[in-house]
Amino acid sequence: MSDPQQPPVPPYASNAPQPPQPGHPAQPGYAGQPAPNAAPAPTANHYYQGGAPQAQHPQTQHPQTQQPYGQPAYPSAARGPSGANTPGRIGFVIGLVGLFLGLLSSVIIQIMIRTSDYQLISLISGAFAVITFLAALAALIFGIVGLRRPGAPHGLAGIATGLGGAGVVGAGFSFILTAFSAVLYF
Repeated sequence: MSDPQQPPVPPYASNAPQPPQPGHPAQPGYAGQPAPNAAPAPTANHYYQGGAPQAQHPQTQHPQTQQPYGQPAYPSAARGPSGANTPGRIGFVIGLVGLFLGLLSSVIIQIMIRTSDYQLISLISGAFAVITFLAALAALIFGIVGLRRPGAPHGLAGIATGLGGAGVVGAGFSFILTAFSAVLYF
C-alpha cells in the first residue's frame, strides 16, 4: 500500500521547528519557512523563463484560490463603492432624465395646444426634442462605456444603453417624420 500522508500544516498554525517527515530531507527553519539558502520549489503559479523559475511574491498563497492571504478572491466584489460602474450610473441617470423630459414635453404640449398659438408650441416642442435627443445620446454613450469596463457591474450600464438607444431611435424617427411631413404638406 502507500504511506499515510500527513495533512499540510498552514504557515500560521505553528512557528515551532517541525521534525523531518519520512521521505523528506530535514531543513533548518520553521514550519512553512524555506531554508535560508534554499531555492524556491517550483509550484503551479511559477512562470518559467529560460529554464529558471522566477521569484515568487513573498506573501503566502491561499491554497484554494491562489490569492495572497489578506486579499479577496473576487476583487470587484470587495472594492465597495470604488468598484461601482460610474459611467453606467451616469448613463442611467441621464437616461431617466431624458425619459422624464420626453414625458414632460408631451404633457406641456397638450396643455399649450389649448392655450397658446402653434408657433410657440412648435418652438417648445423642438427644444424639448433636441434636449431629449442629446440626453438619450449621452445615456447611450455612457452606457456603452460602462458595459466595456471589465470586472464592473453592468446592470445600470445595460439599462442606460437601452434607454439611450430607444431615445435616439425615437428622436431620430421623430425628426425624419417631421422633415418628411413638412415636405409632403407643401
